Amino acid sequence: MSSFNGYVRAFASMFKDLRGIKKEKQEIDIGASIDNLRAGFERIFKQRNISFEVKRGPGEFSGIMMYPVSFESVILNLITNSTRALWRVKRDRKAIVFSYEKTQSHLLMRVYDNGYGIRSEDFDSIFGAFWTTHSSAHEKGIGMGLTIVRELVEDEYGGKISVESSTYERDSPGMGETTFIIEIPLENLRAGQSG
Repeated sequence: MSSFNGYVRAFASMFKDLRGIKKEKQEIDIGASIDNLRAGFERIFKQRNISFEVKRGPGEFSGIMMYPVSFESVILNLITNSTRALWRVKRDRKAIVFSYEKTQSHLLMRVYDNGYGIRSEDFDSIFGAFWTTHSSAHEKGIGMGLTIVRELVEDEYGGKISVESSTYERDSPGMGETTFIIEIPLENLRAGQSG
């Protein structure tokens, strides 16, 4: 796990170098951005036998304006958490699925994994500062990732993130899974608009 933490830190540092640039929304190709993130995880996915799938909803996705660094940071954190959740379980098939679709009013993005799951009583508290499931020294987590994700989604896009569904592995051995959903109003994804 320590090599994984080092890998994620190195991968994430690519985004830290961009902190000083002027923050402007840019048109985002969601599929291409996810493919770039997937490429960064490819070695880990292969070592751990994790499949990664992207599902694109119907319709047109051009004209979606986002802050590239914050968007990729949000998705990076969710993929990292999914990867860690999958390391805690034994599965014939370990999977992470990123899906995105548009409704008439919102962009919806989901990150699913069939990992360890989250207890239902923790659905709200996982977004609080310093809440973590990483209890052993080799896992290293300070519990700020989802707090930052929530702040980025809410503050920069006027959206929300929540646990859409989860089955906790301890309650249902072999059935653990989690889906996070991000909901962002389309009106906040236009040039000049922010949450």
